[in-house]
Amino acid sequence: MRRKRITSQYLNVFVFLVFITAAILLPWACREVQDSPTHYYLTTNNQLLEYSYLSTRIYHQKGKVGNIDPGFFYPDTLLEKSYYLYTTAFYRSGRRSRILRINPDKNKFDTLYRPEGKNRLGRNVYAYKDTLACIEKDYSIGERFLVLLQPDKKAFKKIKVTGKLKRKHYYSVVFGADEVKGKRFWLIYIGFYPQWSMLKIWEEGKIEKLGISEMVPGYIDGVLITGDEQMIVFSKIKADGLEKIKTLPAEKGLVFHQGGGRNLDQHPTGELYGVVKENRGSNKWKKVLRLDLKDLELTEVKSLENGIGSFHYCHPDAWYYSHSEYGSGEGKCILKGLYRLKQGMLELIKKFAPIDLDSEGNYFKVYDTGFVLKKDGKISVYSLPGLTPIILEK
Repeated sequence: MRRKRITSQYLNVFVFLVFITAAILLPWACREVQDSPTHYYLTTNNQLLEYSYLSTRIYHQKGKVGNIDPGFFYPDTLLEKSYYLYTTAFYRSGRRSRILRINPDKNKFDTLYRPEGKNRLGRNVYAYKDTLACIEKDYSIGERFLVLLQPDKKAFKKIKVTGKLKRKHYYSVVFGADEVKGKRFWLIYIGFYPQWSMLKIWEEGKIEKLGISEMVPGYIDGVLITGDEQMIVFSKIKADGLEKIKTLPAEKGLVFHQGGGRNLDQHPTGELYGVVKENRGSNKWKKVLRLDLKDLELTEVKSLENGIGSFHYCHPDAWYYSHSEYGSGEGKCILKGLYRLKQGMLELIKKFAPIDLDSEGNYFKVYDTGFVLKKDGKISVYSLPGLTPIILEK
């Protein structure tokens, strides 16, 4: 009887401690949700998607603001194709994922694909012609699948591309698609810096290994770009294997900017930009290089030496560079100006009063038709390259 009384007392104390702990942590958890970052996407029709962990809103030039809150949050990656937005989204509870199609005109969404069981989808959705592609992951054993989805036909195909992996959390990304002799294939890379295994997956399910790249591989204008710290390799993909077409000396720390994984038919037709960083973990640049995609020649963009910032590729063939500097002694990223890049030449688009992009109320990003600037919580949207204000209903 006494043992039962003691056990009951311990249980009451335990419940009390759990209650006190929850009461202490709940305000912090709520604050973390409320302070979750807000992201934006400006469509080609100049509709502004504003999304965070809590809600999704769509602002229009004419008409009321649309609210869609499907119980999901999105990573900061959306793909626009034929006036729809596609994204992988996650349940707020349970972290289960699916592919969503958002119609900004009608402020609506629908679900295109749900993974099986507890499987999760990768962050990026890649599109080629009538098909979307995404990686599905089984974290319990580390397997990866390629999901090919045709939204208009509401049909999908799932191809197993790996068995059990040594590391369950390898990155796995769809980075290209094309056709050889009328047969379509998809390109993915799997791995962890600095080694990426490249695979070619034919639509009927056949899988070919294309080797290893120490540089994050890219596929642009029918050319596969790979390499290491000594050499950049350019190859054509054949029906069976690769055909090396050119090599160039590389510099340690070279990274090409590929426009955020844009569709194959939206890649730039003439040029590609990359940076040579001070070291692997640094954001500071030693130099910026331009790759001529026609002649496969590298030249240095001397005007950007020792700079930091971001490249923004806009369809069909426009590159922008947002110049930033680190604030003295604090390591903050301070936005200073926006430039257009063409044939390695710089054209100043706009100078900004210094904006701390690491501050919670600030945001800057360039899209196909304009840029979104948020300073001290106030949002402004401007067209490019003309800088005409885009007025949105509130």
